[in-house]
Amino acid sequence: MKTRLLSVKPVPASGYRRPRFLIDLPASLTGTKRVRRYFESWEAADDYRRRVAGPGGFFGAEADHSVEESTAKPLAYCVSDWISKVYENGPSSRASGQVRTIGGRLSEKFGKRPIDLIKPEELENWFKEMPGAPVTRENYWRITKRFFKWCHERAEVIDRNPMIKVDPPKVPYEPPNILTPSQMQASLGAAQGDVEAMAWLCLGGFCGLRSCEIYRLDWEDINWVDGIINIRRPKRVPRWHPRFLEEEKPREGDGPNARFFQALRRHLEPIALKSGPITKEKRVENLRIRAAMIMGLSDWPANCLRHSFASYHVAVEKNFPKLQALMGHADARLTKYIYSIAIPRAEGERWWAL
Repeated sequence: MKTRLLSVKPVPASGYRRPRFLIDLPASLTGTKRVRRYFESWEAADDYRRRVAGPGGFFGAEADHSVEESTAKPLAYCVSDWISKVYENGPSSRASGQVRTIGGRLSEKFGKRPIDLIKPEELENWFKEMPGAPVTRENYWRITKRFFKWCHERAEVIDRNPMIKVDPPKVPYEPPNILTPSQMQASLGAAQGDVEAMAWLCLGGFCGLRSCEIYRLDWEDINWVDGIINIRRPKRVPRWHPRFLEEEKPREGDGPNARFFQALRRHLEPIALKSGPITKEKRVENLRIRAAMIMGLSDWPANCLRHSFASYHVAVEKNFPKLQALMGHADARLTKYIYSIAIPRAEGERWWAL
């Protein structure tokens, strides 16, 4: 007999209403007219489906094809459950936002289908057909694998993890954008007389701070006496690991971890203010344009200051665990993969002597 699934459809929240679940009973089943029933939980909807539609929640109906029988939860419901339980109090708003984006795309593609009917071949084709750079597809693969692993091992809603048979997309290695010591010298010259622009250049190029971290800083966060820079907590991040950069006392054979604060003192301490926001993105946009023109570039290379700091740090000290702590990376393998590029030690010495 040809059959089709009496499905439980998730209904998103709207206004004051919480998310609900819908069962749509066709007239062919009720014998009178179409009936739509709403439930507060998937479990209640599934129980009703089993009682009304017969064993396993299936019923005979006119259809052009057969559908595999399954009583598993829809993938969209599992995605919503995973995000709420794992990432509701996550460590980073950036990670949570990325997971929500990828979870939403996954729900758009497979959301109405029972999660245990998703096949590895379908997921692999989804990754191949996805537009964007190879790194984007690799991120989708990594987070999707994490989701199915949670469904299999923690939530136990599937008996197998389909992502085990899906190979990760190949991502070609691209060296990070960095500035040469001469280009950094030209940028510092272009920023003369502009305290905010000089602060952005020095904190990014000599301390490795992200631009978003610099925009959150106040001059009071830089303790010139003790040599400490406190990194402020981002907004809307429930859990935050305190992070700061501390100057090491120079010693024989000292590396750039001791020198980065010395370079910062040379350029920034004489013109530093006592309090107030350090800089804003709008104020440094003109500097990017001027510096790119001076260097003969069509545009300012993305994240080049932070990448330059890490690359020249490795060129002189070759200490990836220490660089990982300075950069705020969660995994040292990421640090080593990105910044294992061949830069002569002499170039590193020139950078830290600016």
